Amino acid sequence: QQSEAPYRSSSPPIPALKNKDKKQKAATKNAPRQPLLDDDNPPPPPPP
Repeated sequence: QQSEAPYRSSSPPIPALKNKDKKQKAATKNAPRQPLLDDDNPPPPPPP
């Protein structure tokens, strides 16, 4: 039981880390695309 506690505690951060990695990868994938989109189709200025 004692061994299960730390193992359980170590389990949650793993999926969270994987999720972060996926999000970071998606952001990195979208990053080079955004400037291109901005250059081709600049978004309208935000309202004041």
